[in-house]
Amino acid sequence: MRRVVISQNVVDKVLEIHDYLHYDLKLSEQAADKYCTRLIDFMGGFSADYDSPLCRAKRWRELGYRCRPFEKKWVVAYEIACDGIVIRDMAHGTVLWDV
Repeated sequence: MRRVVISQNVVDKVLEIHDYLHYDLKLSEQAADKYCTRLIDFMGGFSADYDSPLCRAKRWRELGYRCRPFEKKWVVAYEIACDGIVIRDMAHGTVLWDV
């Protein structure tokens, strides 16, 4: 199993998602927590031996990142390092053309 490291950039984005769900969409704190926990657990599962294809987003592909979708909404970009996997970025699928 590979070690998974989540960058601070992605942690900040998950916290923003939490705040958006709770404060803007008026979901309960527990519902926002549950969604973000599922997202983090999804990223933790990257330690499996499955390698996704290179990202379709041009900038991420140029950086050599691989992508996996989360619930058909979010796309998580990661790179394979010698000692594990580093989750580098994530974006909503609707804005991927900007990435």
